[in-house]
Amino acid sequence: MTKPYTYQLKGARLLHRFGGRALLGDEMGMGKSLQALLYAHRHPEQRPIIIVCPASIKYQWEHEAALHFRMRAEILEGTKPHKLSLHRTHKLLILNYDILKYWVPYLLAAGFDNFLC
Repeated sequence: MTKPYTYQLKGARLLHRFGGRALLGDEMGMGKSLQALLYAHRHPEQRPIIIVCPASIKYQWEHEAALHFRMRAEILEGTKPHKLSLHRTHKLLILNYDILKYWVPYLLAAGFDNFLC
């Protein structure tokens, strides 16, 4: 596991204090993704966590989760959700903003409700 900086630990504690529902407003490049993944790593009871991000960084999230925390992720794609793609063994589900509206009803019906944007 990557050793986080003090300010990143503080951000993860902030997420903990607000039950995972907080806005991390650090500058770009300061490790907000690491802070969010640290929170997800420390709270297995809230998994799987759904990460919503721009399409251009979906695979970066997957890489960071595997690199820093050995967390398995599934990347959701397309506008037609299919039941075979969701595995509860994955700790993270990653999808992009522009397909979110197609996936939300399916994800909620499947019992997934921990979104991280």
